Amino acid sequence: MSVQSEADVDPKWTGARVLRAGLVTFLLALLVFGFVAGVFWYQGITSLPSVNRQSEEVAALETHVLPLVKDLRATWYLNERWGSGSIYWKRGMFTKEPARARQDGDSLFDPETEKSFKQFSRAIRASGVPTNRLREATFADDGTLRTAAFQRRGGGMEFVLTYIYSPGVKPEEWTSNLGPVVLTRIGDSDWWFEQSPND
Repeated sequence: MSVQSEADVDPKWTGARVLRAGLVTFLLALLVFGFVAGVFWYQGITSLPSVNRQSEEVAALETHVLPLVKDLRATWYLNERWGSGSIYWKRGMFTKEPARARQDGDSLFDPETEKSFKQFSRAIRASGVPTNRLREATFADDGTLRTAAFQRRGGGMEFVLTYIYSPGVKPEEWTSNLGPVVLTRIGDSDWWFEQSPND
């Protein structure tokens, strides 16, 4: 007659073993899923958007974000990870970072700026465009938006990709010391796609 251990006859021991095995399986599946999702995410942000994708994205920016740029008279917006960011708008130049405030002379966020910053962030999320930066927006004296440039993720380590809104005028062409800057109009719209070497 064989002798059974307590673990072989006690349901609590058996349940603990099953629970541990299930937990290990779940963690392994989660790890695999995270790896696969990471690969697709990396590919998604390091590949150039197609012509159709460009048209869709600038249309979304024009619908969701440009009205807010005009309303806030925003010339700069940057939303970085871990809650840091900055916005230059009709009330002045504001940052969330005390060190940057001291270095650049920006003001720290106040409640009204925080509200506008969050509004801008929501507009970008609603557009679905992978951008966290508005740069070089300019306005005419009457408040008309002349230009707005949105830096788009997707250039990897080699390129900076930018959507430029420039109604009626081709954006200024420039040359990088690192190589050619390619500027292409998106369809017959007021938008341009710029691909420049990343320094």
